[in-house]
Amino acid sequence: MIDALISEAAGAVGAGRLGAAARLLRQMLAVDPAHIAGANSLAAVFILDDALDAAEVLLARAVAILPEEPALWINRSVQALRMGDMARARRWSRTNLVMTPGSREGHLYLGRAIDRSEPEAACTAFHRVLHLDPYTADAHFGLSKVLLDGDDLSGAARHGRAMLTLQPGSPAAEANLAVAAWGLGWRGAARRSAQHALCIDRTLAQARWILALALLAEGDCAAGLPLLESRWDLAEFRAVDGRDFSAPAWDGTIRPGMRL
Repeated sequence: MIDALISEAAGAVGAGRLGAAARLLRQMLAVDPAHIAGANSLAAVFILDDALDAAEVLLARAVAILPEEPALWINRSVQALRMGDMARARRWSRTNLVMTPGSREGHLYLGRAIDRSEPEAACTAFHRVLHLDPYTADAHFGLSKVLLDGDDLSGAARHGRAMLTLQPGSPAAEANLAVAAWGLGWRGAARRSAQHALCIDRTLAQARWILALALLAEGDCAAGLPLLESRWDLAEFRAVDGRDFSAPAWDGTIRPGMRL
């Protein structure tokens, strides 16, 4: 009965029916509350459904029963990453890797957790993933992000293209590729990547910024100037923003008697 419920729940997840999957797994855990694989599967469903607090409680209980199960630490890493708790994500990923040094997921989530704080170690982690499986799209994306932050534009572009070959339509990957291409002087490629990103997600400030630069370079001020305001959504611009004005920003409107 338990195996049948787990199998049915897996099918429900595959079909995107997360609520149904959760109900089936709860039913299974009512029969066997100490079933670690079932608890881990339910936690994974909670993570997919953004019920992150519920996932944390369930995983903590499961780890208390069977701390030597590597799969539990992988889901703990994912849950912490989704919560934005990089310190715990690092800790849980490293716990998994102590148990299973060849864990592709362990290296991947460790790389994600340390990409800002330890970029060189993050690159090593992502390269280890690709050594285990060169077709891991998320590892290529992670490398493109870290290399872009480190101004290795050629490397960032190379891994960005690899990511998009394996997983077409990723707006974040297109945005990263747009930034790298612009830095390398590939204006047409930068504009196309920025446009592709914005077709999927209009809120990406990075892509809006690059598209603004590309349009202005082509002389299209009418389209480029409004997009230029997206720079204030980027951390690197906010960090050097010395403006301290009490008056509102000018919206471009000309009115009689008004002055700047």
